Amino acid sequence: MFKILLLTIVLLSLSACGPRYGDFYPCHDDGTVKPRIVLLPTKDCTGSNERADYFFQNIRYKLMDCGDMYVFSEESVHHQLDKMGNISFFNHDISFAKNFGGADFIVATEIAECSSDIYGEVEDKCMPPHLQRKNLLKVSLRVRVIDLRGDVPTIVLQEITTRHLLVPCRSSIEQMDMSYFQRISDRLIEDFVTRLESVTWSYR
Repeated sequence: MFKILLLTIVLLSLSACGPRYGDFYPCHDDGTVKPRIVLLPTKDCTGSNERADYFFQNIRYKLMDCGDMYVFSEESVHHQLDKMGNISFFNHDISFAKNFGGADFIVATEIAECSSDIYGEVEDKCMPPHLQRKNLLKVSLRVRVIDLRGDVPTIVLQEITTRHLLVPCRSSIEQMDMSYFQRISDRLIEDFVTRLESVTWSYR
């Protein structure tokens, strides 16, 4: 009896922590068709695969958890990218988008900047005590959304969103605790997903 109860609790916990069942279907319960999204792998101009993967996985999770868009599987996207070879998602040439037939929008993201500088750029003795030995962590996310529903792919959103966070250390970005990056990234992801939902639904 105890084992059955324990198994039930575990299953309930797993279902509560993951994306809801409806997020895996292309329509809402009332039959409304969701925008069909190809989420491309996040790139990182600073060269960190770890940071890029964190952004990509958490953007994907957030999109599926919100449940307002249908996100194509990672496997299907990577399969198509492997056939296309090495391309840039942010060049002026967006003809690559035609390879993703069946989708409504292609979403590309790129970490444009991730830097840590001395806050205020002055010596500690010139700063209030609560601001001494602080770095200003800056992370910028470049995004591009391509509309595929017309005869020709069209860019409907292209912008850079930036967030800042004061962190209690004076070290390089390579030495900084990953948790600080994750904290600021989560805020950027929240902003981006809200913006993406607004854009994709407004073009329907």
